[in-house]
Amino acid sequence: MLSYFTALLGFMHICILGAGVIGVTTAFYLAQSGYRITVFDQQTEVAAEASFGASLFALPSVGLKPTSMTHSLAQYSRICMNRLEQPLPMLCRDFTATMTKKAKQMGVRFRFGYELECLKSLGGHTVSAQLKAVIPRNQGQISCQADAFVLAAGMNSRDILKKQGLILPVIGLKGYSFTLTHHLSGERFTCLYPWVDTERGLIANWQNNTVCFSIFETQPSAKLRANEQAREKLRSIAINHGLSSKQVDEGMFWTGVASTTPDGLPYIGPTHQPNVYVNIGHGAFGASLACGSSQLLADIISDRPTEIECYPYRIDRPFTIIV
Repeated sequence: MLSYFTALLGFMHICILGAGVIGVTTAFYLAQSGYRITVFDQQTEVAAEASFGASLFALPSVGLKPTSMTHSLAQYSRICMNRLEQPLPMLCRDFTATMTKKAKQMGVRFRFGYELECLKSLGGHTVSAQLKAVIPRNQGQISCQADAFVLAAGMNSRDILKKQGLILPVIGLKGYSFTLTHHLSGERFTCLYPWVDTERGLIANWQNNTVCFSIFETQPSAKLRANEQAREKLRSIAINHGLSSKQVDEGMFWTGVASTTPDGLPYIGPTHQPNVYVNIGHGAFGASLACGSSQLLADIISDRPTEIECYPYRIDRPFTIIV
């Protein structure tokens, strides 16, 4: 754990790998705790692979038992969202853009177009991240020295940890979504509240003037290829729920991969290396769980008492293998 008081003095630098919804939100909460933060991502912008979907309101508490740990994290995340000064946008990409702006205002630095190759260790502690350029305007390799490292890049984080001797059973969850933002206030629409069909892996969201239908399927390889069958299925579902063919044709179709775990709970907290942490495995509910999981991780790193139990999300629960 890092000293909270030392962090406030500005001595601690944390490197976050991944500028998706989880990485950006983690950066915000760690900056709020007083750390200096640098975020790296191989894409050219934040949330480049995020869904257009309205996952911020697709809380996994829908259809889940109130006693489940995912439900508890979702409820905590809602509390953390409500503590922020302004209402958050509904769409995942817009939500991430808002959190990025907040993070930059707190001094968070973002560097794009760099892919993590490995973490370098010395004396049992990780001391630097070795990154290579993956876009033309960047050249060669760079090294980022930091006091702590947070892996928040989903499937890529799993692969990096494997190189470090830690095998986490993180699974690729391939998803398809259809999102339509339209002035539908005066029209009949049958899906007025978020709902989840666990048998078909279908999530439907409705909030204000935006509707989103999503399908997720577990695929270990999870290649990013558009699926016309999934597109037509979502199109048919949207029409059956009251949207016209014209409205559906105006919608956005997305294909992407989210990371999940065998028990459905994300991994949040320290790894087998003292100053390396993870915040991955949120499945289809990244934006819904981002604030809660990021506040939890910030409290863990700062060695503060956590507001919810952190053990259910640690990597040392069953399924983890250290080699």
